[in-house]
Formats: sequence, structure tokens, C-alpha cells
Amino acid sequence: MPGTIIITNAVLQTWLLIAAMIIALTLSARHTTANTLLPIGVTQELKGVAILAVVFGHIGYFLVDDNRFLFPLSIGAGVGVNIFLLLSGYGLTLGLLNKPLPALEFYRRRMIKIFIPFWCALIAFFVLDALVLHRTYSSTYIVRSLFGFFPRADMADDINSVFWYITWILFYYLLLPLLFMPRRPWLTALLLYLSGEALVRWNPPAIELVTRLYQVHTVAFPLGMVLAWLLYEPKNGSNTIAAKLKALKCEMPSVPYYLILLVFTAIAAYCAYFNGIGESIQKEQLMSILTTLALLGLFAVKRFELRLFSLIGVYSYEMYLLHWPIVSRYDVIYSHLPAALATIVYIALFLAMGWCIQKFTAPMSVWIDSKSKPVQQ
Repeated sequence: MPGTIIITNAVLQTWLLIAAMIIALTLSARHTTANTLLPIGVTQELKGVAILAVVFGHIGYFLVDDNRFLFPLSIGAGVGVNIFLLLSGYGLTLGLLNKPLPALEFYRRRMIKIFIPFWCALIAFFVLDALVLHRTYSSTYIVRSLFGFFPRADMADDINSVFWYITWILFYYLLLPLLFMPRRPWLTALLLYLSGEALVRWNPPAIELVTRLYQVHTVAFPLGMVLAWLLYEPKNGSNTIAAKLKALKCEMPSVPYYLILLVFTAIAAYCAYFNGIGESIQKEQLMSILTTLALLGLFAVKRFELRLFSLIGVYSYEMYLLHWPIVSRYDVIYSHLPAALATIVYIALFLAMGWCIQKFTAPMSVWIDSKSKPVQQ
């Protein structure tokens, strides 16, 4: 459904925004000498792409009255979610392969990173809604929300409809340390995939309003785990696949290099455009995964870094937590500025707010983590 913010000259405003982004990305581009396949900079860049896809999708299809605004930047929200899930599965698996953790230790370390920023954003919106909009929520809803359980994704009535993702990622976080097998992470990935499929096929009443969202995101997290298993390089060993791919990345001649970049770009563009939305769930998920893998390949192969995407990626989680209530319930920027400029201002605002949340929550997370460690005898 189109939103309520009126956009004039939607196509022109979109092209102005695209031009501004191209200029900013060009200015932020730097040559990289990293010889690893997926250095932290690349994963941060992908997170930056993911959060922009999510934000643009929500604005273009749910906030403004003209869906031509931000098209085609707005067609990849589902891809953005899959990028986040794939990178989560990849990062967590690499971490457990390097340093296996008991389930309770895993929960203590990992849940803090999810819940502390999440609680800050959640409580802030509860307070703001009460003070500014005189909008309150039931005690049951508040308690359930504090535990990260969101059984619906209502953009009008929920505190933050995009929080359905929190529930889904917690599903994987809760099962992963219980099922993880260091010698067979691929098997853990398969079990997690089957668990997710079993849940959405069962479709219990508690999640029936968000099952459709879960159904198109059952592959990405386990796929990230498989990717980590394939590329993992043990400290006292070697990985033939990883070694060959790294050598190929570093030694590839110019013509094949640019050809591969072009092929990955074409696959990502084609699959994102013909995304299967409105058709079968299987096709929608397949096209989204293909887009995700093509973007992953593109960013892994390229020999330059895009620092703008990296910067946005650093604060992507906080931006995800904040963006929708701000633009949908507290907008004052689209109402006073041209749409392209308003979008740029919002991205800058979300970055600044993400920086503030990290400055506040990072020491708090360290303090909680230190207090919750078992006392050494």
C-alpha cells in the first residue's frame, strides 16, 4: 500500500539521489591490497548495501505515495535481509570454528550484542510514543517485546514492524550452539535449515501473521554457515578451496577480472528486478538468494573498497532498529525538503544516531559481559 507522504517529481528525485550516491561512492573508493576473500571491510560494505536496500524499500513502497520514488533502489529489501542473515551465519560459524563455546557462554556473549542496542531503541520508542503521540501499549505487548518476540509486522500498530527480524534471528541464535558440530558445520547448517522449514510449515498460531516473512528467509543463515565451512582456514592447516580462490583473486588478468565483475553485476541486477515477489515463495526466495550470492561474489572479487558502504555498514544494525518509526511516525524532513535531499539527510541522521547508540551501548555491553563471567577459583 502506498504511504501518505506526497512526492513530487518522483523520477527526477530518484535520479538526483542516484547521482549523489554515485559521486559519494566514487569519492570514497580506494584501492585495497587485502588478499583475503572476505575481509572485515567487505562484510561491512555488504552490510551497508543491505541496510540501504532495506531503508529504500520501506520508504519507496510503504512511506511515500509514488512507488516510482527510489525505484529501482527500493526493490531489494528482502535481499538486504538475506545479506544480514547470510553474514550472521558466516560470522558466527567462523567464530565457533576458531573458538568453540559452550551454549551458555555463546548466549552470554552474543545475546548482549543483539539485546543491548535493541532494548535502547525499543524503550526509546515506547517512551516517545507515549510522550509525543500519546500512544500506549499493553503490558503484555511490552513484556513480549522486551524478550524479542514479535508475532506480527503491522506497520501501523506495532512499535516497530521491522522487529519481526529480531525474532527470526533469535531463532537461529538459540539453536546454533545446541546443534553446532565443529567437525561437521555443514550438518549443523542442514539441521538449522530443516528446523526453519519445519517451523514455517507447522505455522503455529503464535507466528501465523509473520510466517510469510519467515518463509522467504529460511536459506540465507544456513547458507552462510556452509560458506564459512568451505572457506574456513584453520590456524594449523590449510584450505585448498580458500587458497585457490585467493590466488585467483590476486592473480587474475584484467580482462577476466572485469568480465567477472560484469557478470556478477548482471546476475544481481536481473535477479533483483525479476524477484518473484507476488509469485511463489520458492521463486521469491531463490531469486533473492541468487541476488545475495551475486553481490557477495561481486564484493569479494573487486580490488577496491567503497568506504561509504563500509561506514554505513558499521552502524547498519542500529540503523535497522531505528529507521522505520522515525520516518513513518516522526517525519519532519520529507515534509520540508525535496525527496532526494530528505533521503540523504535521513541516512546521515541514522548514521549519527547509530554512532551515539554504539558509544553508549559498547561500554555497557563490556561491563555486563565482565559482570556475568564466572568467577575463577
